[in-house]
Amino acid sequence: MIDAPDHAAQERDNRSTGAWLLVALLGIALSVVAGMMSYDYTTAQAEQRFADVVDYVATQSLSYDAFNSAYTTKNLIRVMEIAGEAARDMERDGSVDNAMLEQYADQFNVSALIVTDASGNLVSESSTGDVDYGSLATYLKESPVLEVATHPLKSYT
Repeated sequence: MIDAPDHAAQERDNRSTGAWLLVALLGIALSVVAGMMSYDYTTAQAEQRFADVVDYVATQSLSYDAFNSAYTTKNLIRVMEIAGEAARDMERDGSVDNAMLEQYADQFNVSALIVTDASGNLVSESSTGDVDYGSLATYLKESPVLEVATHPLKSYT
């Protein structure tokens, strides 16, 4: 028998190789498409999560600011009430010396009571902490504060 080239077997091998190549390219293309879709989905979810966190932090910050503002306002009103009551007691007792101011400070549970004249100059003070006339002198000589002496019903915080 004579060995003749088998063209049919060679043609089958070429088709088989082409089919494998086509399947491999199709697999790579599907993997790339799946990866791109997964990346887009993951990125979109990360952006949404980040936006949610930013919104939450903003809401918490606004709530905290509102709480601090309310707390500060409450304390300022308390200080104004104490100042008014101390002024009435001093007027009734007719004394503004340091010993009486110390008693008033203890009575009203404050760390400092400062009495000034209409020009903002120190008359008497009782201070136990860092707050004293020296630390507040510039504020006490501003016109809105000094106007309280001429207009007693005006309040300044």
